[in-house]
Amino acid sequence: MSTHVSYTPSVLGFNRFFHCDLTPVQAPCYPGLVEPDPMRELGGFYSRQVPNKTLSFMMQPAADETYKQTAYLKQNQKSTMGIYQHFDQLHPDQPPCALTIGSFDGLHRGHQLLLSRVLEAAGGKQLQSAALTFHPHPAKLLAPRLSPPLLTTYQRKSQGLSSLGLDVVLDQHFDHHFAMLSAEDFVRVVLVDKLHTAHVIVGDDFTFGRERRGLTEDLTRFGAKYNFSVEVVRRLCVEGVAVSSTRIRSFLLQGRTRAASLLLGRPYVIEGCVVRGDGRGHTLGFATANLQTQAEVVPGNGVYATYVWVESSPDALLGVTNIGTRPTFGENQLSIETHILDFQTDLVGKHFILGFIERLRSERTFANQDALIEQIDRDITETRAIDAGLGGRPSLSKLDGNLIDSSS
Repeated sequence: MSTHVSYTPSVLGFNRFFHCDLTPVQAPCYPGLVEPDPMRELGGFYSRQVPNKTLSFMMQPAADETYKQTAYLKQNQKSTMGIYQHFDQLHPDQPPCALTIGSFDGLHRGHQLLLSRVLEAAGGKQLQSAALTFHPHPAKLLAPRLSPPLLTTYQRKSQGLSSLGLDVVLDQHFDHHFAMLSAEDFVRVVLVDKLHTAHVIVGDDFTFGRERRGLTEDLTRFGAKYNFSVEVVRRLCVEGVAVSSTRIRSFLLQGRTRAASLLLGRPYVIEGCVVRGDGRGHTLGFATANLQTQAEVVPGNGVYATYVWVESSPDALLGVTNIGTRPTFGENQLSIETHILDFQTDLVGKHFILGFIERLRSERTFANQDALIEQIDRDITETRAIDAGLGGRPSLSKLDGNLIDSSS
């Protein structure tokens, strides 16, 4: 049996806090949920309704017009969770589960919707909650020249899934042998024989099996054959835009980090190690931390207001980040430089995470150093104003994993 679940907008007045232009895309989807500014509320879950039931993680208004999110089943999160790299590692007596399946690149709001639905269904049906994902991303193996750059590293995606309170995460090693499983063999071997799936929740664009031949209609048919129920969730939209990893990548490469944050439900982050630069920023009076990163998606060239989390510190610092080639000085090598406001410590060799709030301006050439210094002063003033308007700095979202201490 297959069911479709609809989601209706919350009444929380999102645009009072945060607004940006989102270019609409043509895609069948439900209206987006209205929620607080993702720069302030990074938990990732949000208010939604299913027919005849309002879920128990509704956001509640506070006296100062900020909002607090509480995730469904958070009070029942498990202290231990099974993480497996291959379905053969699952225990033969694995309890029946409610399952969702996907690559989950970015763990965006659409993914969060599926995962929260799994937690809710598992609680209601007395099942274990489970997620099936893949490593490497299937496109990396099957079409490496066409595979998209990933929003989230393998490590951070695993940490993010681990933070949600799921009972089981099967991070299936994706190789040519696994890719050759037919749609029915995938269902029979992995979902039924190994995961003991009783209920499956997928998006309406879900495909599976060799050459992605299996569609949601096929999954429903196999559910009837193998005795599990199927719930198809139509894709989530925010302000008319379908939430997808592809759309988020596009926004980021255009430098539209606010729009990307709307779809992610939190600021986009990259991480890396601080390396020694040429000291030019210090000479100008604005010392910078030069980030070396393995991130596959870096926002387009420009100057950004950013948050900075340094190693094991949970507190967000405020920064002005330049991504580009420093044309004023005739250079052409891409660099990511952040001037951290009200901070003097040398960070060379330290690990930090950079969260993008808003693009301030494009990178451009200045006539002289004095003109550049004046513009940097204006960038700092604008960044402070943006920060003040957000009403408080966030902790790093659990969906983006943990801070790493490079000294350990």
